[in-house]
Amino acid sequence: VMDALFWLTIRNKRRKREHLGTLWHWVLGCIYTLIHTMCFLVQAICLSVAINSHNKSLLVVMISNQYTELKSYLFKKFDKENNYQIVARDVRERFSYTVVLALVCVRNMSQLDWDTSHMWDVLPDVMLIAFSEVIIDWVKKCTKNRMIMLFTLCVEA
Repeated sequence: VMDALFWLTIRNKRRKREHLGTLWHWVLGCIYTLIHTMCFLVQAICLSVAINSHNKSLLVVMISNQYTELKSYLFKKFDKENNYQIVARDVRERFSYTVVLALVCVRNMSQLDWDTSHMWDVLPDVMLIAFSEVIIDWVKKCTKNRMIMLFTLCVEA
């Protein structure tokens, strides 16, 4: 968003009133960035509550959400050309989860005066979330690539 705004400001301006459009784009870019930041913060808070609660039902819901993503992914039609976009989206999502998990772990450790015994209690939940994301992504890629390969074989035959 900000890169597009930068491009808008450096291109040639022929009319004076186009500067008002740049201001409007800047305001929209700032609003979008604020909303995106708030969504990321809500995700971090939900993950923190899921990891720190004694009742692990929220953690189960968050992990089952990944299986729902798998189901919705497998029943869509994809071409070989947009496979890169899907992989890039999953890499971004995995990086986002890693950052959020790191923030939650650092916050928990700072609240408990960096007591490592609590970290060993939380580590299984953190690893469960991280490994389930990796495994679901792996199953999605393997299944989709297999479907693309079978479709290509059927078309060639």
